[in-house]
Amino acid sequence: MKTKAQKIGGDVDLGSIVQISLSDVDTVKVDGKVLTLVVVEKVGEGQNNPSKYRLACKEGPLKGLYHRFYLTPLPEATKELTGLDTIFTTWEGKAALTVREAARSMSMVGVKE
Repeated sequence: MKTKAQKIGGDVDLGSIVQISLSDVDTVKVDGKVLTLVVVEKVGEGQNNPSKYRLACKEGPLKGLYHRFYLTPLPEATKELTGLDTIFTTWEGKAALTVREAARSMSMVGVKE
């Protein structure tokens, strides 16, 4: 898996904009099937440990860490362009979200709390 991830594109830098796929149960038909997030932390760098990444949306960081294999980098996108520049610097004080909570916060339909 590490070899496959390196073939896909290697490591992702802090502040990079990435997307992760959502399962069908986390979205409705009119919403997108991906979450656009910013990389806020890189964990587990080492010779035998593949890097894992902590990601954040506008509402806060996601629970858990993500392997490079699950990330699709968007090299043309910037934090400022996607509106993720503020969360990049303030993510540590925010509560961690599940993927479903993050998808709900970006949803075009439904009740916003």
